[in-house]
Amino acid sequence: MRRLAPFPTGAVGVVVACKVALGAASLGRYGWQRDELYYVVAARHLAFGYFDFPPVTALLGAGMRLVAGESRLGLRALALLAGAGVVVVTALIARELGGSRRAQTIAAACAALMPVLLGVNTLFQPVSFDFLLEVVLLWLAVRLSFEPRRLYWIIVGVVLGVGLETKYTIGVLAAGLLVGAAIFRRDLLKLGDLAIALGIALVLAAPNIVWEAQHNWETVRFLTTNSQSATSETRPQFLVDLLTNANVALIPVWIAGFRRLHRDRATRWLAWGIGVVLLVYFVLGGKSYYAAPVFVPLLAAGSLWVESWLVGTRRIAIAAVVVAVPTLYALPIAVPVLPTATAVRWHVVKARSDYQDELGWSSVVDGAAHAAAVLRSHGTPAAAVLAQNYGEAGALDVLGRGRGLPPTVSAHMNYRYWRPAVRPGPIVVVGYDGSMLQQICSDWAVVARVHVPYGVDNEEAGKTIATCTLRRPLTAVWKTLLDPSY
Repeated sequence: MRRLAPFPTGAVGVVVACKVALGAASLGRYGWQRDELYYVVAARHLAFGYFDFPPVTALLGAGMRLVAGESRLGLRALALLAGAGVVVVTALIARELGGSRRAQTIAAACAALMPVLLGVNTLFQPVSFDFLLEVVLLWLAVRLSFEPRRLYWIIVGVVLGVGLETKYTIGVLAAGLLVGAAIFRRDLLKLGDLAIALGIALVLAAPNIVWEAQHNWETVRFLTTNSQSATSETRPQFLVDLLTNANVALIPVWIAGFRRLHRDRATRWLAWGIGVVLLVYFVLGGKSYYAAPVFVPLLAAGSLWVESWLVGTRRIAIAAVVVAVPTLYALPIAVPVLPTATAVRWHVVKARSDYQDELGWSSVVDGAAHAAAVLRSHGTPAAAVLAQNYGEAGALDVLGRGRGLPPTVSAHMNYRYWRPAVRPGPIVVVGYDGSMLQQICSDWAVVARVHVPYGVDNEEAGKTIATCTLRRPLTAVWKTLLDPSY
């Protein structure tokens, strides 16, 4: 029986508290992000699946609505708590690898300093919850390395099943680990244990699979054929972003962690499994942050080397400076600590698309409300507001309450399934250019344009908001609005 060091609850608690405090202080800095608006509306339409994501995020949003309403801060607090969980599990991985209380604390601190973790935990998106579940799966893999018990396989099945209902990327991690085990630890892959884990995962993922089958495998076609689901990073940029997301100052820790995992015959399969995951994302064009969770066990393993290296005041001072400089440089990009005007002036908003996508939504709602008022003044109230994308539609649904707006309609992503019944009459059109207006409207007039503050040139800047008399009923022009590529 292995004897493990006690878990440093107090020290890790301090690390978690610092991370949570930093995140909490900046949760409300800018505005709603376009994806957050989309997920809030999805939480009003609970289902076993959605066009481009599994159901857990919407379920979490619905739960938060019962507790605190559709609160941006409340939803982002869930993501922040998921990040705190990652820090704790990182320390647990270091403990499983034989780390002392000090090494476990170092591992927790390294995880807390990952820019990608700081960044994703400021927004209500599936990636925060997927990150936590993938790290838990990696912790279970470490436990199995030393104690291959059926109980852990059962928990693996639960985590994998819930993970697949959260974000499909956990399947890449599971596949990579299986490849590593098949090469170096075939003793772990007992048919009965593996079958139990996969069976549990399949049962938990079954509702989403059924939904996909009922909807012609829309998500599969979207992810495999639509360029929006892939990364815009070049392969060299993928590597740069990957290293930046995991904190370049910690490169020696990653290397030491990989060497430690690879040197130990019990955990060598993990090192290779991590390598397979990185290779898959690099070759197939996955987004760099998809691969970020696999750095956590490297940091945990490397913390044992850091502990042995950090001897004497001089080395501690050197380490503090080396880590602090790139961390502080990346902090404004990872966390919205700067006022909006400052962030724009220093090009921080331009450097991160998430920040760009938090600006301009009030202008979308104001413009649509103005267009609806124009139609009412002509004695022909608007029958609907047609939005070009889910961000605009989400802003109208979430931020437009009490503004006298008619039902929101959009053919974008999952909004295609949420189309309400619309009476005949003129409509307000948001976001479409003149060529589309000419196709669907017999008569139209631009009455406003989207204004994004501080001159930020995001996706919505300058888009038209128009009144429109449809050539044909909305149901007849619906196919024209759907994106033919997916």
